[in-house]
Amino acid sequence: MSKTFKTNKGTELPLLNLKGKDYLQVAHRLVWFREDHPDWSIETEFRELGVDFAIAKATIKDAVGRIITTSHKAENSKGFPDFMEKAETGSIGRAL
Repeated sequence: MSKTFKTNKGTELPLLNLKGKDYLQVAHRLVWFREDHPDWSIETEFRELGVDFAIAKATIKDAVGRIITTSHKAENSKGFPDFMEKAETGSIGRAL
């Protein structure tokens, strides 16, 4: 039987076992975030972008635009061919 995380609204989100620890994928963290804070925003930008690397920044703001948290994530083409997407998704996941 797979483990799940239940949001305050009752949505059950699947947890993965990642190196012996429960892990909620970024896509599911976004579901949880949107349920709890439908009027908050997530903004992303690339702080550095090269032909084979990217550093992305994610900023979460509340309903009045106050910054709640920021996070960064770096990736390169050696680790992931889609390094830009991976860096952006990683920065969002860390911010959440």
